[in-house]
Amino acid sequence: MNYKMLIPILGLGALLIGSAVKVGTVLAQDSNYPPIVQKLAEKFNLNQADVQAVFEEERTQRQQERQASFEEGLTKAVGDGVITEEQNQTLLEKHKTMQENREQKGAEMKEWTESSGIDFSALSSYIGFGHGRGPGMGMHMW
Repeated sequence: MNYKMLIPILGLGALLIGSAVKVGTVLAQDSNYPPIVQKLAEKFNLNQADVQAVFEEERTQRQQERQASFEEGLTKAVGDGVITEEQNQTLLEKHKTMQENREQKGAEMKEWTESSGIDFSALSSYIGFGHGRGPGMGMHMW
């Protein structure tokens, strides 16, 4: 693989991972559990909060593994001379900033929809942003 393509690929991967993690975090904070949690809890007569906790634990573990892999890839790129240590730190800082901005914008949108009297979860299936459907992987997080 061409090393010049490594950085954009890693960056895109980080964005996608960050989006997926944020969606999961917001869903976990919502009192309405995702349909899979509800179905498992009902089918096996379990507490929804307990099932959700298992999902959150798994999600957190996978996110940590993806972050470690991302950082290892950047370290390898530094070792191979593709980027400098300074560029590595810049990429890590930018990635963190982008995640923070995404979280802030998601919170702002949620606050706005609630203050506008819009039930986004009810609306989402009409506009293609229901759980796991449609474009825009983070739209159903509100």
